[in-house]
Amino acid sequence: MKRTLAKTVARKMPEGAADPLEVALGTNGQRRSPPSKQRLPGLEQSEGKVRGWALQLARSEEKERHRLALLVRDDLQQTLYGANLCVEVLRSHAKDKETHKILGQISEYIKKGIETGRALSIELSPPIIYDAGLAHALIWLSLWMEDKYGLKVQVQCEEQAEPGNQEVRVHLFLAVRELLFYLVQACGISHAQLQVTRRDDAEVQILVQSAGKAPARRARRMSEVAESEFGLSRARARMVLVRGRLTVRTRAQSGSRFLLRAPIGKKF
Repeated sequence: MKRTLAKTVARKMPEGAADPLEVALGTNGQRRSPPSKQRLPGLEQSEGKVRGWALQLARSEEKERHRLALLVRDDLQQTLYGANLCVEVLRSHAKDKETHKILGQISEYIKKGIETGRALSIELSPPIIYDAGLAHALIWLSLWMEDKYGLKVQVQCEEQAEPGNQEVRVHLFLAVRELLFYLVQACGISHAQLQVTRRDDAEVQILVQSAGKAPARRARRMSEVAESEFGLSRARARMVLVRGRLTVRTRAQSGSRFLLRAPIGKKF
């Protein structure tokens, strides 16, 4: 599904166009230079405004994704359930084998539509991140990645490392998902490690790293993949939104290592 969405976006956006969120934050797949000690007058205020606009954009995006997920779950799926029930009733009253067979095929198609709708709803906006917190959401994500992509993720979470802000939890979860996608798509990794710890009293730290080396056929590609590909720049942009940061170390011989840090308090 992710590849299909990516192709759809690519067709709608002009060639070479960048993600507007990444452009607004100044990431756009490029490494940012360390800030100068001598800052221009009003620069911090301007950066604050840009971050505020980008945060509003991200909130609108997440709100729309959540709305679509509810629409699929509560409207589309319920409609399909009802349609399948009607088909089953007709099938039970079918007098000839041919009609019974055709109605059975229609029922199977509807069931596939229900499953697709359920998967789409979860990918758009996983409810567990809102209902159970970051630690449980990451454990669920590890199971989902193994089921869908064959990536086995070992998860370790400290109880005291739960961020107090809902937006921080959501952006950390989505950033980790982007990084796991990267390990699968760009690196060909089948095992990964995920560790969530509390750093002092101010930050939550998430370490995502590949367990073992990438296959030889992928190692060459891994060193060539630009940071903007496979969601890396998107994950970095999400960290900037919540005043966090993402450190990336990707090497053909030692594998990939990503370190995310974000405020742990209710305000950021």
